[in-house]
Amino acid sequence: MNEHLSDLVLDTLAARGDEACEAGRRAHLGSCSACAKRLAAFRVERARALTAAEYLRLAGDLDRLRPTRRPWRRVVPAVALALAACLAVIVFVRVRGSDEQVRLKGGAGLEVLAEENGHGPPFRPGERVALQVSPAGHGFAIVLGVDDGGKVVKVWPVRGNASGEVKRGAITRLDPSFRVTPGNLTLFALFSDEPIASDVVGALQAAAERARANNEPLEGLQPPPIPGEAAHARARMLVEDGR
Repeated sequence: MNEHLSDLVLDTLAARGDEACEAGRRAHLGSCSACAKRLAAFRVERARALTAAEYLRLAGDLDRLRPTRRPWRRVVPAVALALAACLAVIVFVRVRGSDEQVRLKGGAGLEVLAEENGHGPPFRPGERVALQVSPAGHGFAIVLGVDDGGKVVKVWPVRGNASGEVKRGAITRLDPSFRVTPGNLTLFALFSDEPIASDVVGALQAAAERARANNEPLEGLQPPPIPGEAAHARARMLVEDGR
């Protein structure tokens, strides 16, 4: 197994422990420092999420719902299951805040996956990858990329200047896929309820130029306020040195 493990696999391993790790994946983690490092980050963020104020608040709400009469005994497990599912999402979302993966705002998400086997970064030059977004209930998205030199390009939608329509509340693959070229990219997905038709490329380009003028790392660049934007997500698309 040469490909990198997906975020979903690593999140499952972080949640369920070594018993969820079959032999092939265990061997891969022992030989792949990149995946081992990502799994460690998932575990750290999961532990942090379980002590976060939001977790404690939800746990307290559940405790207050605990019944004192027998007829409610069948209701509480269902509430607990729903809370557990909610917390699983919270933990997974927070893990994606690492520099190598995805930074989120408002529950929205952005991920880059290899088309052939679904692994995450780093990618090889020439490899085909696809974007996957979670629009957090918003119906439109536009994805921009900033290279390490500060140049901004529109990545999706391929045609037109405005946002493209996505499925509300569903993880959506953005077609078409594209071939990786040398050099890292910082990707931004901007989500909105109506198409954003303003010059978002120009606005982000200006922000990148200000960051470079102030000697600020572009890896930490955040998009400026964009009229109509309801949420955004950020991802680092790391590319292996092809030399």
